[in-house]
Amino acid sequence: LTAPITFVELPIQAHYAPNVHATIQHWDPLDNELTQRTYRSVPDLMLRVATTEVTVPATDRLLNVEIIQDRESYKPGETANVTLRVTNWQGVPVSAEIELAVVDEAIFALAADNVTPLYDAFYFNRPDQVRTLDNMRPQRSLWIPYGGGMGGGGGDYFDGPRREFRDTAAYFPALRTDANGEVQVAIPLPDNLTTWRLTARAVTGDTQIGTMQEQLLVTQDLLLQPLLPAQLVEGDTIQLSALLHNRTGTALTLAATLALADETALALHGSAVQEVVLPAGGQQLIGWPIEALTASEALVTITMTNAEGQIVDQVELPLPVVRRAVHSVTSEAGQLGAELATTVTIPDSELREAYVAVTLNRTIASSLLDGLEDLTGYPYGCVEQTMSRALPNAVVSRALTQLNVVDPVRFASLLPYIEASVQRLYGFQHGDGGWGWWFSDPTHDYQTAWVVFGLAQTAESGYPVNETVLANGSDWLARHLTEMDERTRAFALYAMALTGRYELNETRILAAAPDRLDSFSVAALALTLHEAGYAAEAQQLVDYLLASRPAGQSYWSGDIEDGYYTRKTMASDVRNTAMVLTALARIRPAAPQIDEIADWLMGQRQAFGWGTTNETSFAIIALTDYLVSRSEFAEVAEYEVWWGDELVASGTIGPEAPQASVAIPLAELTPGEFPLRVTQTGQGPLYYRVDTHLYEQASPGAAAGPVAVTRSYRLPAAGEPTLSFQPGDLVRVELKVVVSEAAAYVLVEDKVPAGLEPINPGLDTSSGEAQQHYGSHYSYLEMRDGRVSFFITELAPGTHTFVYFARVVQSGTFSAMPAEMYAMYDLTVWGRSAGAIVEIPPGG
Repeated sequence: LTAPITFVELPIQAHYAPNVHATIQHWDPLDNELTQRTYRSVPDLMLRVATTEVTVPATDRLLNVEIIQDRESYKPGETANVTLRVTNWQGVPVSAEIELAVVDEAIFALAADNVTPLYDAFYFNRPDQVRTLDNMRPQRSLWIPYGGGMGGGGGDYFDGPRREFRDTAAYFPALRTDANGEVQVAIPLPDNLTTWRLTARAVTGDTQIGTMQEQLLVTQDLLLQPLLPAQLVEGDTIQLSALLHNRTGTALTLAATLALADETALALHGSAVQEVVLPAGGQQLIGWPIEALTASEALVTITMTNAEGQIVDQVELPLPVVRRAVHSVTSEAGQLGAELATTVTIPDSELREAYVAVTLNRTIASSLLDGLEDLTGYPYGCVEQTMSRALPNAVVSRALTQLNVVDPVRFASLLPYIEASVQRLYGFQHGDGGWGWWFSDPTHDYQTAWVVFGLAQTAESGYPVNETVLANGSDWLARHLTEMDERTRAFALYAMALTGRYELNETRILAAAPDRLDSFSVAALALTLHEAGYAAEAQQLVDYLLASRPAGQSYWSGDIEDGYYTRKTMASDVRNTAMVLTALARIRPAAPQIDEIADWLMGQRQAFGWGTTNETSFAIIALTDYLVSRSEFAEVAEYEVWWGDELVASGTIGPEAPQASVAIPLAELTPGEFPLRVTQTGQGPLYYRVDTHLYEQASPGAAAGPVAVTRSYRLPAAGEPTLSFQPGDLVRVELKVVVSEAAAYVLVEDKVPAGLEPINPGLDTSSGEAQQHYGSHYSYLEMRDGRVSFFITELAPGTHTFVYFARVVQSGTFSAMPAEMYAMYDLTVWGRSAGAIVEIPPGG
């Protein structure tokens, strides 16, 4: 190098893109006087290093993507024909794979698209990861990169009512361009009057990247916009509103007519027809006074006509009316020989919609299908519940298809549910490889073991599972084994064994002292040893399990005094017994006790599965293993169901129809006790379940449950509780929960009155005050039509307040159904607030 400046010419290579780092190194004599103050041993020289970044744009990697529409605008329900054209940076057509999404533009006003631009994801500037060390430096620093985890116009157009409204019009994951770099796509449009965002992302086999966005307009000159709540409650009154638009250049006389499909559910107080004169480019809000009478899936149709009586727009939408009552279910289940005689007790309750449901199953297999439907339809989606939705579906579908018990075509429909759940679990995985109850929770040992256990069995059932995700989860368990409670450790060892990873030393240490474990853990250890090929040791633990069962008892109880373990691992008699049944079915299927254990487990069925989602999952898996270990034959039998002296149902049950369901309405009855009798002519057992569905009126002041729950509504500025508001008000809703003992996996949920709309603090449109976090800590907040749900992983003893904000959007009188709290895996911990009536006068 020569002073003062040295020029060095370097050729820029294509593979330098997107950037390179030029570094110069120079040995420089040290200032001994300066360095002696810091270091005892002073080197003669020091290596000086200077680096600069050189950006090399990857222009040859950038594709040009065009979206060409066949029209400037479209009508609702039409088909948009779109051409996608892809060329490289030189304008030459290329063969590429294209993903095309058609999404309502309004979505992105609520929250910006969080997808990283495709080009930036591949060709972002890389940091300099080269570090030079020399032996003359007194100190050295070593940089280690952090590794993350996986984780139209006028009145001449009318083509039927608009009733199909969607947020996503279409999605094409893998379109392929032809030799001209083009592909044609026909997009069937729903009935939304909106602007759709078309996003096309293209990629070639050698990772050329391109993205393009265009807008597709669906509109018409005359339109109506209904403003309906998500639902109404019996007794609600509302000013049902619609906004009429005239986008023509002429003032027009228009009429809007309201039609109610079920006048027993909704009553109109006033004229159904309203006439307005709309100026050119004008709009006007109109309304109809409506009262909700009875629970129903009501349908509302609003029709707009011009002065000649021609229909110019029509919208048909559902407006559900729900009961102003709290639903409760009591269940009795078991198996019957020739006859079942039982008594159904009807308390002093609202019987208008109450009923008794009798379900008869000839085989265990048909009962399992009910359990799968309960899990598939479960409305929440934490880590445990997501795994509980995927795993039993995978295990049962494979087993019953192999046994030719059910049509495999039926289970093919389950694949999307399984795949969606598995993908969701990938997203829930933490960078350390583990899982919590929600993604925001710290990694937890039981939750991680449960997911590894579930994913491993899902893979064993023949469904695709990402091996890296599974390995990272198993690695986390291995690193933290010694930190776990021994009982959780036993389950973790079994989960790891299912992935092919055996920790035999830890397994044998625990197996040597089974009296320190619960039956669930001992059964898990037996299964671990069985998986590893140590049959004799597995049999010894089975002997211990059978000997530890109290005489005359067909199930295994847990230590209910061990609060933390029970709460955090969702322990229960059903879970314990299910794991023991799995161990028997796999290790000792000929055990004489196995049938009575399976019968006990079948007898624990409730209206919605076996209790909690975790219990239902373990029960279904265990009964599936039991079913595989024996041959079950659905013998044909005649059955009769008697309610007192009245024959209410009869039929045949067998291979072609292995299940029968009977509903007995209670509307005409008075409270009391009523005999129910079921008879059958078959030789084999008939599994039954009797569910009594009752509805308790949700009246103000009727709080219930061992946990105290109260709710209050406030105007933020005033601060005092009130039940009267004006349209447009911002309302602060407080849910106060008082618990005397610690609880885990808690749901606190409020039913939002129809006149209010909750404000999601995570959306870009939320006000500053509504975006702030108030009240107690929660793990996850979920807002859906008509409800706000707080999920709390750990709830300490004491008083907790959960806060959300809502905007008044409708005028009327609305029922606020009770807010609820319950531990999702211990249904003895629950509470319910009083109901309330919220009043919102019109035109405030």
